[in-house]
Amino acid sequence: MAAKPGAASTTYSPIDPTNKTRPSIFTGSDVDWLRPDSRAFQQCRPAFFRTGAVNSAAGSAYAEFGNTKVIVSV
Repeated sequence: MAAKPGAASTTYSPIDPTNKTRPSIFTGSDVDWLRPDSRAFQQCRPAFFRTGAVNSAAGSAYAEFGNTKVIVSV
C-alpha cells in the first residue's frame, strides 16, 4: 500500500535510535576459564547437520549438538 504524499515514513529499523551501548557482561578474567568439555569460553560446540533424514517426509533434517540429537520433518 502506497503512503500518502507528505506522510512520514514508518519503515522499521533494527538499529537503536538512541545509540546507547551496554556495558560488557563479562570481564577479562571471566573469559579465561575452560568448560568441563575443554572448550574455551567463546568456543561453540561442534555441530553436525544432515538433510533428508526421513524418506517419507517432504523435508527433513538431522542435527547433533554435543549430546543433543534432533530429527525434524515436515
